[in-house]
Order: sequence, then structure tokens, then C-alpha cells
Amino acid sequence: MVVLVALGCVAYRDPEPRFETPAPDHVTKAASGPTQPSPEEFVTLFTRTVRRIDPTVRVVALDHMRVAGRREGAELPFKQLTLENAWGECRPAPDSCPQLIEHFAHVFLNEDHEAPSLETLRLALTGIEIRRRQPTGPEFELQPFAGDLVSCFVRDSPDAITNVSLSDLAALGLPPNELRERALSNMRQAFGPLRQAPIQGGSPVHAVVTSAGGIASDSYDNARLLLPERWQPLRAVVHGDLVAATPARDEAVFTGTEEPRGIDMLTYLATEMWQREPHPVSPQLARLTDDGWVPYGTPHFE
Repeated sequence: MVVLVALGCVAYRDPEPRFETPAPDHVTKAASGPTQPSPEEFVTLFTRTVRRIDPTVRVVALDHMRVAGRREGAELPFKQLTLENAWGECRPAPDSCPQLIEHFAHVFLNEDHEAPSLETLRLALTGIEIRRRQPTGPEFELQPFAGDLVSCFVRDSPDAITNVSLSDLAALGLPPNELRERALSNMRQAFGPLRQAPIQGGSPVHAVVTSAGGIASDSYDNARLLLPERWQPLRAVVHGDLVAATPARDEAVFTGTEEPRGIDMLTYLATEMWQREPHPVSPQLARLTDDGWVPYGTPHFE
């Protein structure tokens, strides 16, 4: 597994299946076996692992689980990364933390840069508040989408999804609008039709199912919002206008404006998932129209 957060939008890859709902805290605490490290403990374990692998690298903790790596004798850090997503992966399986930290440390120390190609170009969706938490670094193309949601270019590979800088985009030799269309075309070819299921029997809120095994399998669940034509058939599932939320990377839920308790329940779920899930995006709601998505309600962040 590679769980990598670079500068700009998030970068990630989770090939393993995940639980749709984490166990209650009292069950987790009562279970035997390793416990999840706190954010501070995770940063400390990561720092020690990096130093063990390469004693010439000094890891400096910044803020909000951000770290910078600087080699001895160098004035500037060679890389800054956010560990929040990696730490979140430990929650459902604390016993995997040592292996995850070991792997992530090797990724952190790898300074090789592989430029994107037109074939590997895609788009990711993130929240403006998440973007504000990212450390400063290379500039990235951020496109407003709906309310708090913004999109950015990413490079897709079997092991990771990494951000694409403005300089890398320029090297592809096409204007931004053509690059965006190419990225969307790649996504249309890679993603099948959307399927859905109520989050529970009789619920007015439905979850988008993107694989036979359940929700969230390829790290692009929320990015499917960028393909509004794929959502058009789902309008027949609900009463009123279709309103969706992608509060986390692996969550896409929706309801209808005329569903009893639908909007209230969707609003609650979007906020709860955004606060709980290890890869938060935004609790922003968006309404589907014939021309695409528009914000529904006021933005969560100003």
C-alpha cells in the first residue's frame, strides 16, 4: 500500500477493502491487540523510522501532522509531507501501523520525480479547508467546483495518486481546458456506471456503490462527482432534485429535496463523516441540475 499526501490536493491509494463503518470506540478499546497511536506518537514513530533508514536525514515536525525532511548540511528541506492520511489508515487495523510507517518512510525518502503523461492524468476532488491545511510548496491548478469543493490534477499509477504541479502541466504542452478534458476522458474510460443502495432499509439517503465489494475501492469515489452525466440516471431514484455530498474521499451519498427527512439526514451524515473519516474532504452539499452541479446551501467554510 502507498498512502502519500503531497503538497496541494491529497494523494493516495488504498487497494485493500475497508470497513464501511468503524467499530464503536468501546469495542475497539476492549479488543485485545495493538492500539492506534495518537497523532503525536505516529509522528514520533515515523521520525524514528526515517532516521533508522537514513541517519543523514533530519525530520522536523511542523504542525497538523506535517513534517519536513532535511539532509545534513542542506539549508532547505527536500520534502514536506502530511501524515494525517497515513495515520488514519491505522484506525481500522492498528497492527498494520509498523508496516505502514516503514513503507511510508521509504516513500518519504524517495526523491525521484516521475512526470505525468496524458494517459495518467486524472482529476481529484478536495475541500478548500483541506487545501488550506497543506504546507506551502509548488503551485497547483485548483479549479472551483461547487461551494467548498475544488478540483486539481493528479497523476494516477498502480501504487499512488500524486499531485501534478503547474510546471508538470506546462510540460504536457496543452492548454488547461484541454488537459482537463483529457483527464475527464481518462476517468470516463476507467469508471463504470454508478450504482446505489440505501444506507439502510427504508432510508431516504443512498450511498454510491463503486465496486462489487462495497463502497470505496479505488480512491476516486468522491471524484466521480466530476462526471455529472454519470449521476443523471440516479435522479430517478429520489423525489425532487438530487442532492449529493462527498464528505470524505471514500464516501458519496445522496438524497432528494422532496424526500421526508432526506436533506436533514444527509446534512447530518455529511458532517459526521467529514469529522470521522480518515480522508476528509468537505461536508458541502451539491444539487444536480441539467448543466451539472451547483452548491446546495451555504458553504461550510468562508
